[in-house]
Amino acid sequence: MDNYKRSLLTALCLTLAACGGGGGGADSRPSSLALTKGNVISLNGQSADVAGVFISVPATGIGTMSDTSGAFDLGGLPPEIIDLVVTPPTGAAPLRTAMTMPFTVSIDLRGVSEATVHLSVSDDQAPGVSIERCAGGGGSDNDTRVAMTVVEVGLEGRIRVRRRDDGHTGFDVEASNLTPGRTVKFTITNPATTAIQDLGTVAADAFGEAEVELRTNDGDVLPFGVATADLLEDFPVAVRDGSTDLLLLEGTVPALGGLPDCTGGGGGGNTGRRTGESRLAAGAGVLGVAEVELRSRPARGEERIEVELAGTNVSGTIEVWLEDPSSPGTLALIGLLAPSGAVLEFELDTEQGEALPFGVTKAEDLSGLRIELKRQSDGVTVYLGVTPPMNPS
Repeated sequence: MDNYKRSLLTALCLTLAACGGGGGGADSRPSSLALTKGNVISLNGQSADVAGVFISVPATGIGTMSDTSGAFDLGGLPPEIIDLVVTPPTGAAPLRTAMTMPFTVSIDLRGVSEATVHLSVSDDQAPGVSIERCAGGGGSDNDTRVAMTVVEVGLEGRIRVRRRDDGHTGFDVEASNLTPGRTVKFTITNPATTAIQDLGTVAADAFGEAEVELRTNDGDVLPFGVATADLLEDFPVAVRDGSTDLLLLEGTVPALGGLPDCTGGGGGGNTGRRTGESRLAAGAGVLGVAEVELRSRPARGEERIEVELAGTNVSGTIEVWLEDPSSPGTLALIGLLAPSGAVLEFELDTEQGEALPFGVTKAEDLSGLRIELKRQSDGVTVYLGVTPPMNPS
């Protein structure tokens, strides 16, 4: 794991002022502690085994372990900038690669009465963190970041989206560890049209950092003229050398996190987004990483199952077989993996007008089912596992 993934956004400062407010303001300090809880959404690309992640607060001596659903509760924390040290479990469960490197997440709890931290932890994928906050004086916001994939060794990058309860959103791309003065070009691609928009060329400052920052509350226009940052989800982003055009960092825009219910009434602005990921076990002598993702985005009418396979040594057509929830133990062919860039992929997405398998209408109805990838030529199972549970995202 590189340094950026180990630190996992160490400088994550979620001030309300940074997203334009939302109630109490960054300098407003409630007299009570900030109640802080959260969950581990995925661990090394899967959501079925997320227990045993240790989250501690060195400044207070508080520490707790994630339970079988990934949930953890840190109780009341001081309304300050707090470092959370996240230590993945050392044991290797059947579908879990052992992870031993702790990392730090810094969260700004100034002016905050409640905070919820969602973590995606991984050795070999872009890690992410999403934090929902309630201001002490009312109002709410969300800040979600993912690390970018490093192409030039030594660099670090992140993509960040923000929302607040008045409807304003923000979008940032940051690159760091650059040589001061080096120019880098930021671009974003619309996957539907393949159109590329130049976000600007920026010279790294004295700290080796360069950034593009857009805020609708400041009157900025988001890429491709979209009204809110949620419409940029899954758009590819690249950082290139400003002189040579060589690719330095790449990634995709994360889902815009939901807003918490800060009224205590149980009906806040959270969008009900849920996701789950699991990694499939490879057969003897089979190489590559196979993963299955379930996703629900009710506000977009999206219920999705996706299977992705990268780096395989299996040749020929690969079939996707899934257990029928109405007939436990019976698997049915639901599709074929097809080339999609550098990977093989199968996807059904109701937002695109496609139906989910077996007539189900919600992705969560496909959780906990046996899934196998078979070589079409001889019917041999080359990857197998279980579809993941789904957690708030």
